[in-house]
Amino acid sequence: SRIYGFDNIIPVLPAQKITAPIKNSQNEIDNIIKDMLTYTFAMNETDSHPWYDNKFNKKISYKPVNPVGLKNPISNESSHLRTSMLPTMLKFAFENLKIYDSFSLYEIGHIFFQEKEERVLSMIIVDKKTKKGDETLFFRMKSIIQNLAIRISGNDIRFADPLQHQLINPSISAEIISADKPCGYMGGLHPQINSLLDKKVNI
Repeated sequence: SRIYGFDNIIPVLPAQKITAPIKNSQNEIDNIIKDMLTYTFAMNETDSHPWYDNKFNKKISYKPVNPVGLKNPISNESSHLRTSMLPTMLKFAFENLKIYDSFSLYEIGHIFFQEKEERVLSMIIVDKKTKKGDETLFFRMKSIIQNLAIRISGNDIRFADPLQHQLINPSISAEIISADKPCGYMGGLHPQINSLLDKKVNI
């Protein structure tokens, strides 16, 4: 083009028809969630691998139910795809506790089952200053979830008696209900799991 001369090149429209890109509603929702959590609630986004860390699961005595195995895992400690993002978030939390006393994390990721794959939002709030038994973090998380629901769907959500979960404190927990259907759960970390990791922190 330089040898021939840019001025000698006649501009011609491409022969192929150009159309506007297809609207991706899922990306738009993800961006709304990320903007709210990052800028409104000062949370930090994480980016994790979609498989479990078996070594960490053993540390917290977490046993996944019927996870999907990998034929060629990168290591023996990464042999199964995750069915929950909570162990991953806990691992991030206790790695960050070596540096920070209080912080909050979130991630939009995937969990895997034998018959399907699901896209989920996982959040965690950590604070060493909060006393044991104090439900401050619980209500802070509840407020974040309610604000997200109203912003995304325009509808409020309700909270019901929780389902049993290996890692959640049954006395400080709730099941999240949207349009009369369960869509998630929240709660404090189970005391037994908490004592295995750090007795001085509240999650």
